[in-house]
Amino acid sequence: MKQTIIAIISSVLGALLTYLLRKFGISTVLSACMIGATGSLVSYYTKSPQLALIVFIGTFIGMGNYKDYGGIYLIILAGIFAGIMYQITEHLFVNFGGRLGTIAFISVVISYLLYKVVNTLQ
Repeated sequence: MKQTIIAIISSVLGALLTYLLRKFGISTVLSACMIGATGSLVSYYTKSPQLALIVFIGTFIGMGNYKDYGGIYLIILAGIFAGIMYQITEHLFVNFGGRLGTIAFISVVISYLLYKVVNTLQ
């Protein structure tokens, strides 16, 4: 349970910080690199190699354009889903390329669909 909470917080922070750096005018790729490198340093000093991977998932989420689709709320929701999905798939697809990006993509799609359903019901 503790690892899942850390995964959720890490992915949400990675997504939010990347998104906010973009809002301040830093390029998308540079924002993701800065947050990813910071996450890697924190991961190194805390001796938690999974932390860097989860932060990178968050940076993938934060690279999207959410201006017309729920903005920061969609990013937070996608970060929550990404942290949970990382924990669920931690022992699946090991050493397969694209796993982190796929988790980010699926998280954003699920969040977007929930956003559309909620807006349709209102």
